[in-house]
Amino acid sequence: MNDNKVTNKDVLVLMSCYNGEKYLPQQLESLKAQEDVNMSCIIRDDGSSDGTVEYLTEYCKENKEFSLITGENTGVIRSFNLLLEEALKTDCKWFAFSDQDDVWLPNKLKRAVELLSERETSEKKPLVYCSNLELVDADLNHIGYMRQPGLKFDKYTSVVQNCATGCTIVFNRSALEKYMEGIDADMEMHDYWMFLIGVFFGRVVYDNKAGILYRQHGNNVIGAKNQNISGFVNNMSKTGNHERMFKDFLKIYGSSLSGDDISIIEGIALANKNILCRLRALFDMRYHGYSTKRTLNFKLRALLGKIY
Repeated sequence: MNDNKVTNKDVLVLMSCYNGEKYLPQQLESLKAQEDVNMSCIIRDDGSSDGTVEYLTEYCKENKEFSLITGENTGVIRSFNLLLEEALKTDCKWFAFSDQDDVWLPNKLKRAVELLSERETSEKKPLVYCSNLELVDADLNHIGYMRQPGLKFDKYTSVVQNCATGCTIVFNRSALEKYMEGIDADMEMHDYWMFLIGVFFGRVVYDNKAGILYRQHGNNVIGAKNQNISGFVNNMSKTGNHERMFKDFLKIYGSSLSGDDISIIEGIALANKNILCRLRALFDMRYHGYSTKRTLNFKLRALLGKIY
């Protein structure tokens, strides 16, 4: 941090890396170029086998606002959770997730902090910012945008689909502390869990303006999904822990959720339990995705008892 006193401009960026030496230089320089915030960054290398650690070691020596943690390969969720444990030890006010291969526009953090600050109250509830993304190819040429303008979500849509891409997320200390209560949960992804913390315990601020050039290449952990028919069919064959995640969410936070919220989450957590639960997920139109294709995918899974 630039000052000993915590200010509204202090933002701690958390970056997990794995074999990322090809694109890291551009991303790190875009973090350094963030305007009108006091940015610091903790980077965790998740067991890279290329030159990532060597590059980061030298970079952090030359740029004191960056620090490096090395460790064995744990996977993306656990790696970010280890970073969050480090974040909790600091006195920072705002925190942000970062990938290793994007490029941030100079006002990305400034805009996020300003929008979050407008929503601050004396209750100190979890606040989570997320945004659209500008899709670019490996050479940063424009492809399009992740989402169409006017994205709207509520608690029902949020349990069907995550709209908070991790590298766009900025959150406050209250969100961090609430997240940490479930750090050992069976998460689908760390960003989805943080999104749910905002949805059910505080507020999510969605920004249609993209602050990140989201690089699409063969090594993306998630990336923008293929939206054609073959992609749809392929997605239907996948399994995951969507259902298990919401069972854990209820187990951990159930005592502090309202009855209505519990009912909404149970619509997913119990969707595969029996035919009545499947029919509820199928015919209750409040459960839908952010696109027609995603809604059809969800409804078909509900019909087949394959809410993953």
